[in-house]
Parts: sequence; C-alpha cells; structure tokens
Amino acid sequence: MMNFKDRNISSKATMLDALKRMDSINKKLLIVNEGSFFVGLISIGDIQRALLKNIPMTTVLTEIMRKEFVVGYESENEVHIRSKMLENRIELYPIVNEYGEIQKIYFWEDIFEDQKPLRRSSFQLPVVVMAGGLGTRLRPLTNVLPKPLLPIGNKT
Repeated sequence: MMNFKDRNISSKATMLDALKRMDSINKKLLIVNEGSFFVGLISIGDIQRALLKNIPMTTVLTEIMRKEFVVGYESENEVHIRSKMLENRIELYPIVNEYGEIQKIYFWEDIFEDQKPLRRSSFQLPVVVMAGGLGTRLRPLTNVLPKPLLPIGNKT
C-alpha cells in the first residue's frame, strides 16, 4: 500500500487547486476528503467534463465530482479487493470504516505488481484497412485490380 497523503485534497478545494495538485504529483486521480472522512474521488476526466460545460475553475470540487464511488470496507479480504479492482478497472480502492473514515488505500500497482505487461509482439490484433472511393489516385494499378486487392508487401 503506497502513501496516499499526497493524493488527498480537501472537499472545499477548487478545480484549479485539483489541477495544480495533479500536475505537481503527476497523477490524474485525487481522494477528496474532509479531515479523515472520505468524500469521494476527483479525476482529470471530471474536471475536463466541467470545463466543457463552461463551469468556472473556481468551482468547488464537490459540485463537479461523481456522486457514486466504489469503496471497500475493513471486513473485505484481499481476494475480494483484487477481483473488485480487476472487474471495475479501479486505479485506487479506498477502504473505509463504518464511520466513513479512510483506513487505507489499495493502488492498482500494489495489487497487480506481479503481472507484467504483454510484449507488443505477442498481440494478435487484426487490422482492417478502409479502402473506400474509386481509387483514381492509384491508377493505372486500379485499372487492373480493385483497390482493396492491391498488394501491400506480400498480402492484399
């Protein structure tokens, strides 16, 4: 479990405060709290959506953040936490007590540290080349073959 104190931000902070914090710690997700009580999470996406709605940068975070969050409780075991994080692709999973106080935070890196990313050469990803139009720029080749059947390397 990593130190999460640098990811904390007050529920009274503004969007600008959150952007400055995200920039200073190079993270895109912050924990919004009131003292030791969990209020929610604010992401760079929440701020971007607010900006697109022309909401001022001086707006308090609680006005723009999502209202629903996935949180864990002290009674959960690590297997449940792991499956919940994987199922929901959760970057950080706050554990709270019955009063809503943050007890600890599980980070994706902590739970899935043993998983190595797949090498790019191991991906089997099909590619589709869109070939609409008459193929006039490829003449005289398209006088003989339709554009989708023109060879690229050893394949059409």
